[in-house]
Amino acid sequence: MITDFFLLSFCSVIIRIPFKIFLESNLILIKKLPYKSKIIFIQPPNHFSTAKQQIMKNCILLSLLFISTQLLAQTSKQPMHLNDKEYLEYQGVNVMLAWDFYPEGHQGGVGVIQNGERVATNGDIRLNPTPGQWQPIPKVGTRMVDKKTGTISVHMAYPNEAIDRKGFNPIIYPDLKFGYTIHVVPAGKAFKIVVDLDSALPDDWIGKVGFNFELLPSILFGKSYYMDKKFGIFPRQSNDQEYIDDEGETQVTPMATGNQLTVA
Repeated sequence: MITDFFLLSFCSVIIRIPFKIFLESNLILIKKLPYKSKIIFIQPPNHFSTAKQQIMKNCILLSLLFISTQLLAQTSKQPMHLNDKEYLEYQGVNVMLAWDFYPEGHQGGVGVIQNGERVATNGDIRLNPTPGQWQPIPKVGTRMVDKKTGTISVHMAYPNEAIDRKGFNPIIYPDLKFGYTIHVVPAGKAFKIVVDLDSALPDDWIGKVGFNFELLPSILFGKSYYMDKKFGIFPRQSNDQEYIDDEGETQVTPMATGNQLTVA
C-alpha cells in the first residue's frame, strides 16, 4: 500500500500516486456542501385579499420547509451508494467509472461530479506523470457492477493494439504488457479507489507507472491547498516546474508531496 502522492500542475492539475505492485488509496477529495433548498412563492389571483395572500404564502412556505426537511433527513441518512444509473451517489456528489473514455479530452477513468460540475476526472493508470495528447492510453474493458456491495469495476490493459503504431496519429507504445482492474467502492460518506494489477510490475517501470487523477484547473486558479503541512496557491501556469528527465522527456516538478490534500 502506497499512501504518498504528488500534486502536479501542467495544463491540468494532476494528482499522481506512484506504486510498485498493489495500490489501495482512500481518496476523500470532496467536502460536503451545505444543503440548499429553493423556495418559490406562487402569486395568488388578484381577487384574494392581502390577508388571504399572506396566509397562502405562509402555508406554501411551511409546506416547502416540511418537504425540504424530510428530504434532507432521508438524504443525510443514506451514505455513498450505487444508484440505478450504475454510479455512486451521495447528496451532491457523483462518482463514475468508465462512463466515458476520452483521455485526450481529459475524460475517462474515475470521474467526480460535484453539484453538477465535473471537478475531477481521468482517474486511471498512466505511464507518464504528465501525459501528453498522444501518449499511450489503456485498452478499456467492460464495466462491471456488483449491486450487493455497490462496487464498480473495469479491467484495462496496455498496450491497446487497435491504436499501437496505427492510424493517422499513431501512438507508440513501449515494450510493456500488463493489465489491471480499477474498483470504485463506497465507504460511508466517501469512496475508495482500489487498483489490482494482474501481475507484478517489471522492475524497469517501478516509479514510472502510477495512478493519475486530474482536477479541473479552471475552478482552482487562485485557490489555496494544503498538502500535509505545506501551503500553496494553484497558479494559472507552471513557472520553473519543467525539467528534462534522463530519457529526454519533459517532466514537471511536483508542487507538493504528501499523504493528504485539502483544497479550500
